[in-house]
Amino acid sequence: MDTSATASALKRLYENRFFGFNYTDYEHAEHVVEIGYPTLTCRGRVWTDKPLRWHPNNRMERFNIPTVAQGGFDYQHTAVLFRRHSGGFEIHVMPWNDDGAVAWRAASEALKTVFRLGEKGGRICGLF
Repeated sequence: MDTSATASALKRLYENRFFGFNYTDYEHAEHVVEIGYPTLTCRGRVWTDKPLRWHPNNRMERFNIPTVAQGGFDYQHTAVLFRRHSGGFEIHVMPWNDDGAVAWRAASEALKTVFRLGEKGGRICGLF
């Protein structure tokens, strides 16, 4: 996913299902709703304090991923992969034009699972 337009927030309707939640009350929420806290892991670190939320004002699910100050990454101009494992979701980050990131995008494109994030900007999400 290209995160050049956002430092540490991912936005995607129904992303909660990928992370093991089943929030569906999108039409009735009047305020921000906390859906859950996915367990994120990377380089021996574990984060359980990153809420996944529904924002009805812009109709987006969003959760914050670990910043540099929190032991995470600078996500500008990168591709981010979340790999499900028994202890949560491992974060993998590569420069956008890295061969690995290009391969991730190609895998998503081959499966026709590339999605635009939000109504503005050039951010995408791919599943494979």
